[in-house]
Amino acid sequence: MAKFFIAIGIILCIVFMLWVAFVIYSRITANKIMQNGRRKRNFIFNYLCLRFSRINTIKDVSLIVKNNATGGGRYVSDIGLVFVNQGGLFVIDTVAGSGYIDITDGGTWHRIINDKYYSFDDPVVKNTQKVKEVKWFLRNEGVENVPVHSVVVFTGKRIRFSKHIRGLITADELASYLVDLNKDRFLSHKEIREVVKLIKTKQE
Repeated sequence: MAKFFIAIGIILCIVFMLWVAFVIYSRITANKIMQNGRRKRNFIFNYLCLRFSRINTIKDVSLIVKNNATGGGRYVSDIGLVFVNQGGLFVIDTVAGSGYIDITDGGTWHRIINDKYYSFDDPVVKNTQKVKEVKWFLRNEGVENVPVHSVVVFTGKRIRFSKHIRGLITADELASYLVDLNKDRFLSHKEIREVVKLIKTKQE
């Protein structure tokens, strides 16, 4: 019997060491992606998969939504990148490029770098609409009490915002931002799996 418990102990130690090695490898690779992978289309997806979990990270999400409050018909919404964790469901949009970001609430934003101006629509407003659509989707599927957060990530290495807006961050701030929100443990591991499964099975 003693030999049996010794063998079990050795196996558990090996499993634990393999898990630690995997975590260290994932963190190192995630850091490399953060430093060198910003120009790739799936930069944030790749980073989240290694820094947190590939199982909980879903890209190119498209869902059928319906707003029962207005009696509107069903339609397909391109939600994009979704990450689910204990803090809730995160709808993540990305904006490429470095520079100074001149913010106009609900209007046209400007990215200024090397005396060049790049104009684009307010990404926070656009992503907030996606958050509403995810909430409608979950409600229509009978899923309640899942916090849905909007996160807009600027992926450039040198970003400065003209003002602070909740959920508007740089790529370097993403991990700490998600870790901070995940301190509020709204979802259990089982509930996380159920939400992820629902989204994956309802993909359009």
